[in-house]
Amino acid sequence: MLWLALHLPSLSLEAFCATLPGRADDDAASTAAAPVALVAEHRITACNAAAAECGVRAGQKRATALALAPQLLMGEADAARDAAALRAVAHVALAFTPSVTLADGAATVLMEVRASLRLFGGLPALHRRLREALAPLAHRVQIAAAPTAVGAAVLARWRGARVISPRPPNRCPPSSACCCPPRCGCSARAASTGRRCRAWA
Repeated sequence: MLWLALHLPSLSLEAFCATLPGRADDDAASTAAAPVALVAEHRITACNAAAAECGVRAGQKRATALALAPQLLMGEADAARDAAALRAVAHVALAFTPSVTLADGAATVLMEVRASLRLFGGLPALHRRLREALAPLAHRVQIAAAPTAVGAAVLARWRGARVISPRPPNRCPPSSACCCPPRCGCSARAASTGRRCRAWA
């Protein structure tokens, strides 16, 4: 078996930003530049890079964050909104394999793709098609492969995982294809040792 894990580290924030008025594709730059944060029970739960540059951090009180960044745009954390955004990613994955599941307690979609490799012309081609299909959702996706679903999920949450950036597919660099190919056999070792696969270096 070969599992791909699609982990969305900024799912909650991205799902909120997608609901903001006037945040169309041509305004993506202004969205990235504006400090944005999510709040739950009067504390910051997530913030974007612009807010972090102002000193905003997860766990801070709402008042502290506003003192650091008076222009901070805040939204309430919403589990239902996050779940809907994750289901949209899962629906994209279903175009590549019928074996799709959601990892418990994590913003991660798991897909078993061994039987799909021949149909899509191999793992690199499948990665490319998957990257193009996910681009309209404008999510940052960390993607990894492993012989088991658990191993793929662990690798995808690792900061060294390959990343699909939220930008149009014709602007995505080739290096955004994800990590370990099945032939390297090192995915399980990487999960336990923290060493990055170099098969595609």
